[in-house]
Amino acid sequence: MARGGTAADAAVAMAAVLGVVEPHSTGLGGDVFALYYDAAGQQVTAVLGNGASPAQLTRELVLNEVNAGQWADHSPLAVTVPGAPAAWVDIMVRWGSQTLTLPDLLEPAIRMAEDGVPISKVASNGWVPASKIASMDPEFSSTFLILDDETGERRAPREGELFTNRGLARSMRLLASRGSSGFYDGPLAEAIVEAIQTRGGVMELDDLRAHTTEFADAVSLRYQGVDIHEVPSPSQGVAALQALALWDRLRPEKLDAESRLQAHVLHKLIESMRLAFADVSAFVTDPRRKPFCDRKSEQLLCSSYLSSRAALVKDSEAMAVATCGEFSLATSDTVQFCVVDKYGNAISMLNSNFKAFGSGIVPVGYGFPLHSRGLNFSLAPGHPNAIVPGTRPYHTLMPGMATRDGGFFAAFGVMGGFMQPQGHLQVLVNLIDCGMDPQMALDFPRFCVGTGYGPPDAGNSVLINLEDGIGHEEASALAQMGHQVRHPVRSWDRSLFGRGQIVILKDNILWAGSDGRGDGMAGVVHM
Repeated sequence: MARGGTAADAAVAMAAVLGVVEPHSTGLGGDVFALYYDAAGQQVTAVLGNGASPAQLTRELVLNEVNAGQWADHSPLAVTVPGAPAAWVDIMVRWGSQTLTLPDLLEPAIRMAEDGVPISKVASNGWVPASKIASMDPEFSSTFLILDDETGERRAPREGELFTNRGLARSMRLLASRGSSGFYDGPLAEAIVEAIQTRGGVMELDDLRAHTTEFADAVSLRYQGVDIHEVPSPSQGVAALQALALWDRLRPEKLDAESRLQAHVLHKLIESMRLAFADVSAFVTDPRRKPFCDRKSEQLLCSSYLSSRAALVKDSEAMAVATCGEFSLATSDTVQFCVVDKYGNAISMLNSNFKAFGSGIVPVGYGFPLHSRGLNFSLAPGHPNAIVPGTRPYHTLMPGMATRDGGFFAAFGVMGGFMQPQGHLQVLVNLIDCGMDPQMALDFPRFCVGTGYGPPDAGNSVLINLEDGIGHEEASALAQMGHQVRHPVRSWDRSLFGRGQIVILKDNILWAGSDGRGDGMAGVVHM
């Protein structure tokens, strides 16, 4: 940005660098969702950089592989077309400064991959699953594990150790020189197909060549005078909006930081989230799918429907089961960041491999793992997210944006699988209801319905994780209401609650915060 770049330029450069320093979370082999606020037009646009399943993928193929009704985490059949590279290019073309080229934006990441970068403590911990994957894939081992001089064996890099990835630098140079075609066609695309097919997958070159980034209107909700914007289906963004709207019908008249963690407040937030999860699991799907394309997730925000759902929440008793509602139908490891530029434009962006290192499949010589987003397909026949060739699965990625009277108010996000809508709900209540600043809103103790990975069983009675900092009396009170409580969740287990970033505009001053649960910091680039 010091060289005249826009928020879009900075976002692409940041995404590329994160693929070097946190390859378990993100990279070229994953997906990208973003929300972009254009200051000149006061418009929020959603970017859906998520790919479809291979044209030859069928439910029968997957069922032949599954174990005990579950896909293997590193199944080659779980690899959908990566959407990140095309999204990076398209974001730069649409909103970039035009003074900086794609090679300019990717150069810092390429240099770091070639010269090496020290690994942080949090990133090092994220490497833990690597040893298991390495035993299944020698290319993964040689790419992501360091040869130990003392033992002669490969291991995950430790905090402070230098990690190089020349294969990834090679991939990024192809993208920089050829644009999207450098990834979706030619030698890199052929290596992707070969890596998948040799392990039993069915992706073809035509699947990669057919991919395009989608630009769409955001789905929005007005809450306490602020317009909250999320990415539409197949993102789970509407879950945060629905939970927020339900909470709006249940919230106390006054709320502050002290009362925010009281059991009766947490109870209503939790129940709002459970009802939202129950609905999105039944209605959120790829809008291009038949016959489910008529199920518009925006209908979940209908006022009368929301009121009927809020009426299900009891003051001091947890629902045994949160089931999806009925209404007339019209004819899911991740990194997140926000950027605001000097022109007033803003972007909230998430990049993800889904689970740590995704599928663990690395195209030979190219230095990145392919993601495993197909795990979000349902194995149940007739389900809105059942496996169908050439369709996109339910997606956990959901960047957030907020405007007030058309002007920019906030860019935000909380990464972490199915924790994301729960994180959005909680930080928005902290910001808007309690008046917290961005850093306090992020650091405030959280709850998580379920495990964070894998949908919370359509809202059924599930474990409620309570972070250290929520009082024992409040946890006991929630248990007495019928919630299954795990408390306190602390140390490395706090990663369950996600990692967030927030930038807000208040009194013509930008305020920013970065989640203490992970790496990252708020910073200013002087221009």
